[in-house]
Amino acid sequence: MLLDENPGTVCISNLFWNLNTDALQLIHHTIGNFNIQPDKQAVTRINDSLSTLQQSRELRMREAESSLRKLSRHLHSLNAQHEEAVAAHDSSKHAADMVELDTKKFRIAKAATELEIESERLESELEMLKERLADLEAQGLEGDEATRRERELDDATMWVPTMLYTACSLLTEIAFALKFIAPLALILRPMMRAISTKPSSVIVAKGTCTSLTLTPSSRDFSTPTTSGRPCKVSRRKALSYNGVYCLVRCDV
Repeated sequence: MLLDENPGTVCISNLFWNLNTDALQLIHHTIGNFNIQPDKQAVTRINDSLSTLQQSRELRMREAESSLRKLSRHLHSLNAQHEEAVAAHDSSKHAADMVELDTKKFRIAKAATELEIESERLESELEMLKERLADLEAQGLEGDEATRRERELDDATMWVPTMLYTACSLLTEIAFALKFIAPLALILRPMMRAISTKPSSVIVAKGTCTSLTLTPSSRDFSTPTTSGRPCKVSRRKALSYNGVYCLVRCDV
């Protein structure tokens, strides 16, 4: 050490040399005692983080620039479409469409108001009907006392008009039937008159039977002919005699 030597015998050059050497050793020892290795590692980590951050920042910048270019192109296309739409826009047609839409809106609002009023009316009517139904269920099938008395009076009052109406209906049906019976009687009168008259002769078939006595109630008849042989007659042929239709056949 410097203090261990005699200052009178120490050379100045040696003194400066020793001072420099001791100072360097002192500095090295001081630096070694500070232990700056963790600080160096921290600085290294900070530098790495800064480098990574710079890279990510540059990457984000490139992505933002790419997105900005895409948005710029989209903006240009939208501007072109807007200009075309403005050029093709017809103000008069737009005004007419607006008026039509306003009219439709007014009609829809009016219809909605009317429907609301109608729904309120129906709701009130439903409530009244529910109350009426509750009253009727409370009264039962026969109803209350006043209703039963009114029904009995109505039954007693309506009995005579009902009978008169029934009698008038029967008379009307009888008169309607007589309208058809009268012509039928006119048709049947000659027939009944012919049945009640005496039998007479009628020619049946030329060259077969000379004469024939008809009795409408009989089936077969035997009459003389010009040759003297009997003629057997049955109801097979339609023959009109005094308004009476008979079926006859000559077997000779």
